[in-house]
Amino acid sequence: MSAGTAGQRRNPPSPTIPRSRSWKSLTRSDRTALVSIAVFLAIVVLFALFVNGFFFPAGTTTTGPVYYPVGSAFAAGNPRDVNCTVSLVQSKACANAGDFTYELTVTGWGAPFGSVRFEIATSNGTILMNSGVGEFAVVNATDVPLAFSVIGAGHGLAMTQDWTTYSPGISDSTSTARWESILVDTGQIRPTPPMGFEFIANGVGYYTGDVTTPLS
Repeated sequence: MSAGTAGQRRNPPSPTIPRSRSWKSLTRSDRTALVSIAVFLAIVVLFALFVNGFFFPAGTTTTGPVYYPVGSAFAAGNPRDVNCTVSLVQSKACANAGDFTYELTVTGWGAPFGSVRFEIATSNGTILMNSGVGEFAVVNATDVPLAFSVIGAGHGLAMTQDWTTYSPGISDSTSTARWESILVDTGQIRPTPPMGFEFIANGVGYYTGDVTTPLS
């Protein structure tokens, strides 16, 4: 050591700053991890933009549920006057033997059971009143009920809720494709006069409007 430098502190050597690793220098597993992270972050960003409506013009909304006119999936016709018989009572297709009953043939299908409710209207648009117990029933080709609703005496011939009783394997969501005909026990011996009445099928849920069939 020279005299001129004697006693002077020597500075430590500067640390070597490592070079950034290039893409080529990365291992295959490192590259896979980075790509996975980038894809994940891109998905998160796109989802956030979508949720905040970035991809929709101002004032627009997403598409809501689709509704159908009940007439596109249900129809009934060919009404005829019948009497409720003992055998029909036993099968629960009508309420009381001897009651005046309408029978309609189902001519259009598609709507689920829970999408239609029935009523009988008079010529002035009011619900036909039943002095005795009435009933709406959907039956198959052998007059076995698939579903029925009993209407208490004096309540009026209108279904205010879904079918009260289903046959095994039938539910609100079952298609009406198995329907053969509809029986309507009016809860009386014979309406006076039995004319000007209408059978009305009202849409429920995703089915809207109604279908009207004259009964006389």
